[in-house]
Amino acid sequence: MTSPGPDTLPPGLGDVVVTRGDVRVPTTARHAGVLWRAEGRRFWLHVPEVADYLVEDGATITVQDAPGGAGLAAVERHLLAAPVAALWMMRGVAVLGASVAAGPDGAVAVCGHAGAGKSSLVSELLDRGWDLVADGVAPVVVEAGVPYCLPAADSVWAWDDIDVVRRPWVHAPVPLAAVVLLSSVRAELAVSAPRAGLDRFLGLHENRYLSSMTGAVLGTEVFLRTMGEVARSSVTMVDVERPSRTETRAVLADLVIELVAGRAREA
Repeated sequence: MTSPGPDTLPPGLGDVVVTRGDVRVPTTARHAGVLWRAEGRRFWLHVPEVADYLVEDGATITVQDAPGGAGLAAVERHLLAAPVAALWMMRGVAVLGASVAAGPDGAVAVCGHAGAGKSSLVSELLDRGWDLVADGVAPVVVEAGVPYCLPAADSVWAWDDIDVVRRPWVHAPVPLAAVVLLSSVRAELAVSAPRAGLDRFLGLHENRYLSSMTGAVLGTEVFLRTMGEVARSSVTMVDVERPSRTETRAVLADLVIELVAGRAREA
């Protein structure tokens, strides 16, 4: 099978070398999850029937596809998940489990549990002309008190793994204007409530990318420091309860667009 090419990775990881080779996921390691292992500057991921991945020193990825594997598209899709998150973490970058789209007034990070509608909302924003920045893996840095999301995706996968929306890579970090925390609670109408103080930090902490992996690969202290800076910034942060109607995507997109536009007017 053809190896994932250099264009598979986000622009900020253009120096990473991706090769095919023998990957032996250890049965035990200092840190372990259901499908991953981590020790020192190495991170392994086993995706059944797709591939095994080894990330080393934030510089290389070795991929071994499974016998009779699922094909290059599936291998690349999983490469852009935990392995890319591990690369960023090894480089000292905190990662949120969020989907991110950028409009004319900045980017919005959409957080929430699996199936909450993050990708669906971002897809609606893309249909309205916004740019895709991240889908599920959102690297965040803070410079001079301003949080930025680093480009991390050129496609959005639907919850059913069937529909995919592809967009050109964004080639530069995008300033974060807002963080939207999608609630599992549904309301008659879309309801948003701003977060303040410590609740801002807690909202970010609860949405770190794979909490045990973050602690193992990045280090909890680095993540907490970065998210503390984000929480203290001027980024708008709101909890959103989704409406129990079929046009949820459109209603939430309207809410997000107005949220960011209102912030820009007040600036």
